[in-house]
Amino acid sequence: MKTLYDLTTQLRDELEQLKTRYETGIKKDVTDHAYFAYVQNETEYLFTLLSNWQRCANDSIQDLRKTVFPQQITATYDNIKALILHSYYRDVRERQYMKIYKACHYVIQKIIQVIEDERKTFR
Repeated sequence: MKTLYDLTTQLRDELEQLKTRYETGIKKDVTDHAYFAYVQNETEYLFTLLSNWQRCANDSIQDLRKTVFPQQITATYDNIKALILHSYYRDVRERQYMKIYKACHYVIQKIIQVIEDERKTFR
């Protein structure tokens, strides 16, 4: 089983790829069934990763030393789900997309930093 650190760094990398997809993609028709099937196939892995991350983060919330709160985990989970869809369909303006992206990136980086700081203290 992967650790919270592994899942979080993997999620951070996927978030960067989603941002790139949003920036370079074109707006797609939301009624195109073939594209919907493509998106569903492409994002299945991301939704699984996100669910595993949320479960692991909630289980480890006590270890995050009161710097990340359960509400932030829940909000980040919901926001990343939205980013996944917005990255493929480009149905929000760039300003709103970046606002959601930055909020997610902040919490993810905070978790990574807390874990790295904790590892340094045990060395």
